[in-house]
Amino acid sequence: ISIIILILLGIGFTFLFGDKIEEIILNKINLKLKKELSLSEIEFSLFKNFPDASVTFSNILIQESFQNSSDTLLFAEKGIIKLNIFNVISQDYSVNDVEFNKGVINIKYNENGDPNFDILKDNDEENNNFELNNLNLSNSRFTFSNELEKIYTSSEIENINLSLTKKEEKITCKLNGSLRNDYLIVDEVDYINNKDVSFNSEIKISSDSIFINATNLSIAGVDFKNLNFDYSKLSSEYLLTTETENADISNVIFATPKEYQYLYEDHEISGKISADILIRKDTNFENPYSEIDFRLIDSKYKSKTHPFELEKISSNCHFDNGNERNFTSTKFHFSDFKSSKNGGDFNGDFTLTN
Repeated sequence: ISIIILILLGIGFTFLFGDKIEEIILNKINLKLKKELSLSEIEFSLFKNFPDASVTFSNILIQESFQNSSDTLLFAEKGIIKLNIFNVISQDYSVNDVEFNKGVINIKYNENGDPNFDILKDNDEENNNFELNNLNLSNSRFTFSNELEKIYTSSEIENINLSLTKKEEKITCKLNGSLRNDYLIVDEVDYINNKDVSFNSEIKISSDSIFINATNLSIAGVDFKNLNFDYSKLSSEYLLTTETENADISNVIFATPKEYQYLYEDHEISGKISADILIRKDTNFENPYSEIDFRLIDSKYKSKTHPFELEKISSNCHFDNGNERNFTSTKFHFSDFKSSKNGGDFNGDFTLTN
């Protein structure tokens, strides 16, 4: 009986105050936006997302901020804003969570470096700050293009949880989830082509820099830890460091950018690898400096062009592309190299250069 009474009270509350709550929530959103939110339907409910109350939007559309453009910044077939039931009863409409399902997000920077997501009204500094603690995206398409830096990516989002804070022109975004990346093109090189990606990361954006920290990043089955990426907008310089431990070499080969797959065409390699990776882009060089300290563990090698193969390989190795940052100055140094060949041993220290 008590449950029936609660349901009847909920129905009565929704009937009496639902339209008002829908209007309040929609107005709160539009007060922040330069262009009003477009949608086909809005519905308040105490029960659909119990124990939270919720406001559901259908066919949400936000247009990008470029002048004379009607292109889409955000679209979602369904958006849900969750509210604490007791707060709603006391007329406090603070947002707990936001969900978007079956959506499209298109982030762009034009040739001048201007973004297409300048959609918030330029109010006083305090009102221009905002915080979103829990946004869930599922079954959605994400695209990013930066015409100034020549960076392009497109992904199918499976599920991503996001929190976003903007304070004093600094944006902090925390992301964790998984997606299928169609491509990640930087300077015409596709670094991630049709690969599954999962991550747990934090991104900090200011007027002059972008900093990314990912405690965990998995690309095509290769797990990277402690990834740090520090990018200067002023100089276009960047520094990337990360590490991987006991990765399967076959997965590493599969995760290698398509443009560099030719390096493996004449070789069969298997086993385990651990690596510390550093990539640094300096202003005075066209190519970034790359340095990798890696360890081969119980690996195998077979040449496809010569009758040569090794088993039980273990070695400490160093790779860098030298002072000239190109193929000519590239070198590999192997130390404490141990392996088995035709029942005998093939050991030593050696360096491979061009």
